[in-house]
Amino acid sequence: MYIKNHNDFSEFKQIAEIDIGITTGNNKYFSVDNETVQKFNLQDISIPLIGRSSHASGLYFTYDDWKKNVDKGVAAQLLYFPNEPFEELPLNYQRYIQYGEENQMHTGYKCRIRENWYHIPSVWVPDAFFLMKKQ
Repeated sequence: MYIKNHNDFSEFKQIAEIDIGITTGNNKYFSVDNETVQKFNLQDISIPLIGRSSHASGLYFTYDDWKKNVDKGVAAQLLYFPNEPFEELPLNYQRYIQYGEENQMHTGYKCRIRENWYHIPSVWVPDAFFLMKKQ
């Protein structure tokens, strides 16, 4: 008998919602290290991030684990700009957005189709992660 046919087991989708992670449209631009956050003064729009499976080890991932990544210079912060017109944003946000445009960070499909290319439309925090490590 196969496990999927056994009454003692349920499909995972029956107990939890399964979804993909956040789609930034350009991870190199939106997933940043602490040096970038400090340089452009973006602390107020920076949120903790596990950007790659190699950034997490073990069954649990704590604030201290995240902080170690930050201290190592890992791109462990996600920039979440407000969905407001460029002209209405603080000057430090504008500087980083201009930096992105000068480096063609806004030209990919996902960024190009947004009203404000620098705003990620769906940012959420999951209850759990399933990460896959490549071998």
